[in-house]
Amino acid sequence: MALDLAAVIVVSVVLSLLICLYIALTIRFALRKASGRISDDDRRNSFLYHTAAWHPFGVADTKCIPIQPRTYDELRRSEEKLVDSGSMKIPPEKIAGKIKLSLQYDSMRSTLMATVHTVDLQELPSTLDANYYVTLKILPVNHRSFQTKAVKRDKSLDFLKETFEFRVTFEKLHAQSLKMTLCCFDRFSQHEPIGEQTVHLADLEARGLSLSREITLLRDIHAVPKASGVLGELMISLGYLRLTERLTIVVIRARNLPVNEDKEDPVSYVEVSLIHEGRILKQKKTVVKEENRSPVFNETLTFHIPVGILHQTSFMLSVKSQTLKRTEDDLLGKIFLGPSSTGGEFDHWNEMRINNKPIARWHKLLD
Repeated sequence: MALDLAAVIVVSVVLSLLICLYIALTIRFALRKASGRISDDDRRNSFLYHTAAWHPFGVADTKCIPIQPRTYDELRRSEEKLVDSGSMKIPPEKIAGKIKLSLQYDSMRSTLMATVHTVDLQELPSTLDANYYVTLKILPVNHRSFQTKAVKRDKSLDFLKETFEFRVTFEKLHAQSLKMTLCCFDRFSQHEPIGEQTVHLADLEARGLSLSREITLLRDIHAVPKASGVLGELMISLGYLRLTERLTIVVIRARNLPVNEDKEDPVSYVEVSLIHEGRILKQKKTVVKEENRSPVFNETLTFHIPVGILHQTSFMLSVKSQTLKRTEDDLLGKIFLGPSSTGGEFDHWNEMRINNKPIARWHKLLD
């Protein structure tokens, strides 16, 4: 009985000493931190750092255990991994003109205001009675689209600072893009898109978009390419899995490919080029299909692309025909897919961003 009592007393004394020691260390740690004399190494090596996580009354320093998404530096390192010494520049896109606009976000009303000022055309159309207007819509989820008033043919088109408002919540602001399409028509022709420009709102955060600052932009309008002659079509599937950051392109089949200069069916394959900031970083090819104007490929090509730079990445798919007469194979036609592409190619890319499943589409080949 006496031994049990003695053991209880000893345990109580030890626990009391440990509690006193812990309180003393807590006070010392807090005083040093308040005076600014504690370093990150002191935090990591301290007894409190390792016990604060499980002690119910411990002093937790949230700066010691940062939990945050992928940082800018990590994105930059991922971007650098894409670049290799063998990268090649691609020719610049044809420019139809320049558009001046301003953007401002009203956080109180969750509204993005877009004002179209002017469009300076690269060249005037041949028809004298041509009219122009600009359509605007928010992507990737299709919101209501807007259209400016039509203005008469001129080298500089003044849209009288028309302002349009889009409902965009603050949480989704940086994931949105504003797509503008310059269209032309006259009294005899259909309405025809001649150029497009897409502004990614995430790129404007450094200029204070979410702080309700008005941002004025002068951007190139990329000309919408037009097919010259019958070059055939290519059916592909696009899919992007954010969890693994992998983009998958399935080259399914082609049809109505042109014959070669000897009037023979082409010996064709598809070359897929990954493009980042105007440079070809990586290329992959399908197998070669023997003489056939409508070959079936059914090949899957995958590329690792971090989510943070997906909006800066695009692809060029070139359908080529092997030839023994020249060192380079003949280019039968190509298509561009990405945030800066136009028409059906841009729509396909945008659908890939929205959906979590592969989407297949036919695309006309351009020269």
